[in-house]
Amino acid sequence: MGLHGAVTPQVARVVHNAIFPVCTCGYIIVRMSIDGRLLTQKHSMRFSVVIPTKNRVYQLTTLIRELQAQRYSSSDFEIIVVNNDAKIDIASILDPITNDATTIRVVTMKTSGPSYARNYGYSLARYKHVIFLDDDVRVSPKFLSAYALAWQQHPNAAIIGGRIIPDKNIYGNTPEVREKRRLLIKKYNWIYASVDYGNKSMRLAINDLLCSAALCVNKKTMPSNKPLFNTLFGATHMGILTFSEDFELCNRIMLKGKEVWYAANVIVVHQFGKNRFTPLYIIKRHILAGAENFLMNISLTRTHPSFLSLTLAHRLWISIKKLMRGVDDYYLHQFKDPLFIIFFVSYFTLGPILYALAHSASSTKRPTFIE
Repeated sequence: MGLHGAVTPQVARVVHNAIFPVCTCGYIIVRMSIDGRLLTQKHSMRFSVVIPTKNRVYQLTTLIRELQAQRYSSSDFEIIVVNNDAKIDIASILDPITNDATTIRVVTMKTSGPSYARNYGYSLARYKHVIFLDDDVRVSPKFLSAYALAWQQHPNAAIIGGRIIPDKNIYGNTPEVREKRRLLIKKYNWIYASVDYGNKSMRLAINDLLCSAALCVNKKTMPSNKPLFNTLFGATHMGILTFSEDFELCNRIMLKGKEVWYAANVIVVHQFGKNRFTPLYIIKRHILAGAENFLMNISLTRTHPSFLSLTLAHRLWISIKKLMRGVDDYYLHQFKDPLFIIFFVSYFTLGPILYALAHSASSTKRPTFIE
């Protein structure tokens, strides 16, 4: 009789009853570890979560509650809320939901601009890994666990950014509206702070997009005596609020040879306003983006001359030379898009004006804080 024949139904049933519970328990433990319900010492690390806020009390309190509900040790992270509107007492508003388990620090900053607010929160952070979140995002209970796993997988990274998905409620109620808005988000993802490079993590290259709506920085890889964000961006200059502070930061760090990663398992949901779908807002963002690109190109080429080859002016000059030799160039075809023309004109007009205004005010403008 062979070995197969020796295994009777009774023996098989006994073996099954003995092994199945063990395998099931092992599977549950593995899943709990992955989901963040059971954190081992190897995976656990401490985070400072910095949230700049202005006039979004409801969204902010929702985000705070979601951070308090993390499947992560409450002693291993702190929340720093930087209020950018001195007229609103955020500390009193958050007091009813504050508990002893999670450390929440609220500071108020008079100087307007998200870069100033983020820099101040960054300077107060007690832990090495600093997460920046916008006040209008939503996070799952596994958010901090996902970031801990990402840093374990990419320990040499200077910055790790997450996937940012637009809230499904902003798409509209009819199929036509939903499809139109979906295409707008896909074409102008930078306007909607939408970041999605797919289901696999990847190391990013110069000019790849990450957004400060979900961004984590390793303080040990950054200069200790300088602000993190360049306040040419994410600040108000003579009444004009610029953006792209996250874009400039990532490019600057990569130009220094440091690693910037996209982590597919770190996910936030972004609840931006529906006004971003209006033609006026899209045109406004192209105007500002042209100026912001000029500011970034001037700023980065001054310290990193290699960045010159990526600037708009340089690419345009190369395309013109190709055209003069009778060589077709895809870049010039973008002039068929009226929005690109708006971007291009703003680059060479509003950009230099904002640069001059920012530097003329830099000697007198100093950030002010209220503890």
